[in-house]
Amino acid sequence: MPMNLLPLYSPRKRILLKLFLTAVLLLLLAGAAPVPFIWESTTLWYKTGLDKTLLQAGKVFGIFAAILLALQILLASRQPLLDRLFGLDRVYTLHQINAYMIITCGLLHFGMVILPEGWSNLPIGWKFWPELIGAGVLASLCGSALIATFRPRILPYHLWRALHRPLGYLVALALPVHILFVSGTLDHTVPRYALFILASAVTLCIVIRKTQIILLKKRYWHLNLLTAETEEIVRLEVTPPSSFAYAPGQFAVIQLHGDSISSEPHPFTIASAPASGDCLQFFIKKCGDWTSELSPEAAEHISVEGPYGLFSYKARQKIDRLILIAGGIGITPILSMLRQIAAEPIQPRVTLLWSLRYRHQLFLQDELALLEREIASLDITIVYTGEKDGDRLTRERLHDLLPGLNGSEHAYICGPPPMMNSVKRDLLLLGVARRHIFFEEFAL
Repeated sequence: MPMNLLPLYSPRKRILLKLFLTAVLLLLLAGAAPVPFIWESTTLWYKTGLDKTLLQAGKVFGIFAAILLALQILLASRQPLLDRLFGLDRVYTLHQINAYMIITCGLLHFGMVILPEGWSNLPIGWKFWPELIGAGVLASLCGSALIATFRPRILPYHLWRALHRPLGYLVALALPVHILFVSGTLDHTVPRYALFILASAVTLCIVIRKTQIILLKKRYWHLNLLTAETEEIVRLEVTPPSSFAYAPGQFAVIQLHGDSISSEPHPFTIASAPASGDCLQFFIKKCGDWTSELSPEAAEHISVEGPYGLFSYKARQKIDRLILIAGGIGITPILSMLRQIAAEPIQPRVTLLWSLRYRHQLFLQDELALLEREIASLDITIVYTGEKDGDRLTRERLHDLLPGLNGSEHAYICGPPPMMNSVKRDLLLLGVARRHIFFEEFAL
């Protein structure tokens, strides 16, 4: 029995909502900028000239950092609306960019406030505890961003996550304390109530979302199957509730519950399609500590959060030609889209290019043969980069495999980042429009 197909926002609706949210953020920043000039703190009464201007500008950057930190908390909380507008992988990219913007504003705030006073008059001592809290917040943000930048080389994901999230909550609690007590600006009614409204709105969004996630984690789904598909690939199947809906190509965050495996959450693409049956199917490659523990005896129950992502042809307007390019286990969202297309009465022309290293890594042979029968225009090419007689998806090879490109086709790429970057660059040179190339990268 088919499952519910999740309707995704149209490109036009996503653009309009993005513009609206951007306008709201810019209005917040623009409204906050005059605050230190209109409602002066008592510390500015005895300052004049450049010193006073620097202090006021420093406070403006401090307010900007606070607003962007509120945004940062929302970006980190897997808000469904942000996912439906950007896709969760892009939301996390925005989270990283926003972190550097917060640190930049924080450093400008620190420098402009300290410069008029001079380094010899740094506010050190218990009577300056609000200033010390602010310095601690800035140091924590810089340290957190530094560790996150180099985390893949120095720290496993589960350890980084255990440190990063509590530190984020601590910073979120400490910053309002710094703002409330460091100057007299918040003694005035308007800025004090503005801070209260902003903090309350963000807190409400977080509490609602966290409650939803906690309830999802406590709702165990029936784990139908957890078995080895190949030496490297595990197949997992689960029966969702009848209310669950998703679009082909999306992913979910899953937690397995058992005595021999950690219950930490991990994102995996859903390989099944809404039209292909009443169970969710995942193909998971054993490539880390957690995935290496996967075995038929590893878990008894599963929690599923999602779906997430916009890596789906259903998120765009209908077109006549689809190019689907996968590298390794990146076949999973491609497989989901192919399965959905196979059940549709009107099918686009589809080309599937799948790059593997060795022949023994190939799986899904029977499934691909079935899809070739069900999708009349499906053309499948599998290349093996590591074999003696192997091949690669070079620009010349892509030119031969994709005749008749005219810029109107849509290309979906999923695989290792170097492969995706190379293929994207070559597709652009071959005439595929940049706005019609879609890829998803979700590395932890």
